[in-house]
Order: sequence, then structure tokens, then C-alpha cells
Amino acid sequence: MEDLHYLGEESYTYRHEYSQEELAEIAQGMADMCKNLDELDREKKSIMSELKDRRDNLERHLTSFARRYREKSEIRSEYCYKHADYKTGEIVFTSKDSGAEVGRRAMNAEEQQLPLLPAELPKDFH
Repeated sequence: MEDLHYLGEESYTYRHEYSQEELAEIAQGMADMCKNLDELDREKKSIMSELKDRRDNLERHLTSFARRYREKSEIRSEYCYKHADYKTGEIVFTSKDSGAEVGRRAMNAEEQQLPLLPAELPKDFH
């Protein structure tokens, strides 16, 4: 370098040949990235599966709400008090929670027979 004379600074582009050590580091980096990509793909698949399940659940609820709206009613089952209305010949069902009438049906032959003794009211009857 003793025959060289300093002229200043300038950008210069050239090809750098990697050493075996540098190539090993690059290869290890590539392997790490491939591993990270695989992990990311598994995580994406898990997240997509969860999102699909959540979406399917929302669609089921939407379908249920749409059916209820379209039909303007639904079938319910409730444990009720059972009463005999001998004047109308019907069995009357009232809600244990509110006492409101929830339905009626015709009495069968056995139910049309008047009982000899009145039934005892339950303690929680209102």
C-alpha cells in the first residue's frame, strides 16, 4: 500500500465470495427460518381452525335465531304444576317459576274422574 495515494472516499460495489464458516452460518439461518415457518404454519392452522369453529358456532346460532324469527315460536319444555279444570275438561299447566299458565290439553278418561281426596299443594306452590 506504500505506492498508493489517498484520494478520498467513494462507494464501490463488488462480489464477496463467502467463506465456509459464513456459508455454514447462512445455512443454519435458513434451517432456523424453515423451522420458524413450519411453526408459523402450524400456529396459523390452529388459529384458522379455531376461527372456523367460532364462525360455525355463530352460523348455528344465526340459523337458530332465523328459524325462531321466521316461525315466531319455539318448542319449550318446563316442569310445571298440573291442574284439573273439570268445567272445561282440560288439564292446565302453570309455570313453577311465575305461576303463569303455559298450556292446556284435553283430559283423558282417567283424569276426568273426580278424586276422592284433594291433592296436597306443594310447599313451593304460589
